[in-house]
Amino acid sequence: MSGPASFDDHVLLVPSSARDAVLIRVDEAGERRWPTVRGGRARELDEILADVARLAGPDLVFLRIAGRAEVPLGEGGATARTDLLVHDALTVSLEHLPGPARWAWCPVDDVATLLPPLPDALRGSFARWLDELHGAPPPPQRPAWANPGGIRPFLAWLAAAVRATGATPEGEPEVLQQWGISLVVRQRTDRGPLFGKAVGAVFASEPAITRLLAADRPGTVPGVLAVDTERAWVLLDDARIRPIGGADAAEGLRALARLQRAWIGRTDELRAVGCPDRGPATLADDLAASLEDLELASELAPTRGLDAAERARLRALLPAFAGLCRDAEDDGLPLTLLHGDCHPGNTGVRDDGSVCLLDWSDAAVGHPFVDVDVWLSHVTEDDRPALRAAYLAEWPEVADGEAALLRADVLCAAYQVVTSQRLLRALEEDEWPGFAGGMSFWARRVLDRYDVLVASTLRS
Repeated sequence: MSGPASFDDHVLLVPSSARDAVLIRVDEAGERRWPTVRGGRARELDEILADVARLAGPDLVFLRIAGRAEVPLGEGGATARTDLLVHDALTVSLEHLPGPARWAWCPVDDVATLLPPLPDALRGSFARWLDELHGAPPPPQRPAWANPGGIRPFLAWLAAAVRATGATPEGEPEVLQQWGISLVVRQRTDRGPLFGKAVGAVFASEPAITRLLAADRPGTVPGVLAVDTERAWVLLDDARIRPIGGADAAEGLRALARLQRAWIGRTDELRAVGCPDRGPATLADDLAASLEDLELASELAPTRGLDAAERARLRALLPAFAGLCRDAEDDGLPLTLLHGDCHPGNTGVRDDGSVCLLDWSDAAVGHPFVDVDVWLSHVTEDDRPALRAAYLAEWPEVADGEAALLRADVLCAAYQVVTSQRLLRALEEDEWPGFAGGMSFWARRVLDRYDVLVASTLRS
């Protein structure tokens, strides 16, 4: 018999217009409850917000997700997560909400006595939310769209940019993603959907990078219709793609390789629009610095954190890892474009078989093979050999591509540790748990990929 499945609970935090009370539910027995929507693991934000609208109606204005508590469900590896869905103040009366008799206001000063306690891991986030209700300034790391009213300038720009293309907006923009890294909305028009993206400070070069890549390889990158580089806003055309998978997956990795090859010898163009240098020459030092936050990551995401022995082994591996970086520098492959987060969810395929690579937030200049294991971490073990072969087929000049790729797998995991740690430190504290889990995943994968590399070397 299978064990319990993982699930996520999202607790709604909705203040009153006077900011002195919080919206609550009242059950049939008269018990006061936090309004909560529950769903499976790793759902997209638009799915979660659709559930919120079904529960509380269309008048809630979402701002951000805050905090995360996670506990195991038995011994099968499943977990239950709880986070806070922070909303702007409700501007309509409770009578406008579905089932109005089930809704009430709880004075914020009475939350501790009238409502069930939140998980311990969420109490810091809730306390910071209360402080802001009482007038404390938001943290400087938070992007404008996550504060009350902060999304309006972007939506005004988006509407004007859409009209400038000759299209007419139809309906309200739909939020697809909204977190500290970016805001993504879909605007339906009389000519089909268009997509607006606002990017946080940590990836502020993404609009300019995307415009450069799209101009050079139309179709392989979404078409760019408008850019505000100063505010890091971009309007993207509909790429007309469907999710990639099955027999199309290999074509996704081949498309990545072809795009990387197109930018060999042109890295100065990439740097000029903001692509950072993240090649093997600096990766060992970057990893060593990032490991200082490994214990913090384990505290923030305890169900996925590394234990003390794993952390010690990873630190002991640093000299050997530095040697792998030197080997990668000397393997003859030139630095070129890195996607930085290329996986099936950031890739789509059209009916004609052509591939489009999405989401260039993490783009950098680096070793091309470092991109590959991100994709492979999203597929089954049985699928990986064919996908590796498909990617390597685009690099016929590499004498021992499999050996180079095995080494790059270790570098890839380390690269992602560094990315996760930098995001953790660049964003506000309420967002840290989401990146702590990723940091721990990739840190453990450094050890795993290194063991695979050593075993392969011994066999040969």
